[in-house]
Amino acid sequence: MLYQYEDSILNYDVIGKGKPIVIIHGFGGNMAYMKACMEPVFKKCHGYQRIYIDLPGMGKSKFNIKYASSDAILDIIVSFIKEHINQPFLVVGQSYGGYIARGVLSYFGKQVDGMMLLCPVVHPENRNVENACIKYADEEFLSKLNADDKDAYLEYAVVINETTYQRFHQSAHSALQEANQEFLMTLKNHYTCSFDIDEKIKKLCYDKPVLFITAHQDICVGYKDLWNLIDDYPKASFYMVDKAGHNMQTEQPDIFEALVKQWLQNIN
Repeated sequence: MLYQYEDSILNYDVIGKGKPIVIIHGFGGNMAYMKACMEPVFKKCHGYQRIYIDLPGMGKSKFNIKYASSDAILDIIVSFIKEHINQPFLVVGQSYGGYIARGVLSYFGKQVDGMMLLCPVVHPENRNVENACIKYADEEFLSKLNADDKDAYLEYAVVINETTYQRFHQSAHSALQEANQEFLMTLKNHYTCSFDIDEKIKKLCYDKPVLFITAHQDICVGYKDLWNLIDDYPKASFYMVDKAGHNMQTEQPDIFEALVKQWLQNIN
């Protein structure tokens, strides 16, 4: 499905019927990356309309380079939601999508009935992360990969085996190849919004169910920065999952699915 925004096109997909859930992938990703981890949850959890978005410049969303900033991307997502959703909804964000998801919350306030953040960006700059982490590797499998595949896979991988590699290759790796690289490079230079999203949320006194999922070995965004936001969300649950990195949902899928199901139950 396509949404016309000025001179550009936002690609999105809608699956199921019921309470809307806006699902936002990370930097350089696409909707397929989030479908892969979220759709298994809804085989048993019914009554939700999942709205997957390809962020501008990523996936099949075609945008002019002038929109390559977090301010512009947030404006586009807000405009899309205002046009397509006229009821309370949920929002889910992964990595950079978690930053944008908080921007959505800061705009719509208590129209957002709940929020889930998966290994989200908290501070676009000056992140409090570890320099290295423990790896759990199948060395025999790793030796079979070519250099290019190995480098891309190992950047954030913690549990290293054929299963997690296949999940990575089918979603994250293909998404990066699909993205507009010029758009991404420009976005990197305009990554931080012009206003403090979290200060705005603090003033909302937001008391709906929130799920924070972090990974102990995440060297991209870590977990410590997110913990510092916990007091702003009186109904938040915070989980730090061991033996997992920035792609936690592919390395510990059973834990991920159980946590999402519990969050949905808390909302209901």
